[in-house]
Amino acid sequence: MIIAGIISQGELKVENINPLHIQQPIELIRQCGAKFEIFEDSLFLKGPDTILPISFETNPYPGIPTDIQAQLMVLNTIAHGDSKIRRPFLRIDLCIYWSSKEWAPILELMEILQL
Repeated sequence: MIIAGIISQGELKVENINPLHIQQPIELIRQCGAKFEIFEDSLFLKGPDTILPISFETNPYPGIPTDIQAQLMVLNTIAHGDSKIRRPFLRIDLCIYWSSKEWAPILELMEILQL
């Protein structure tokens, strides 16, 4: 919802949230030029006149979650300039997508190599 407010270059108030739980995303989103007023259980957002590109790397909480990667990519499509988005390959990805016995040797090798 916050990113939609920026894309529309409008104003938005989000209530009943704990802004401390999204501190990293807020700091990242400020880089596009958005203005935030943070309150105890809400925030107010004003979208910028000119949206600046933001580069980021996704990471587990408290970092930038992959849950908002797509929305940030959409934001960058209308930004003025270039950006880079990086999603590190995590070993947990292998466990989720390839949790069969045939992948056990690869997971074992990754453990040996400390990847």
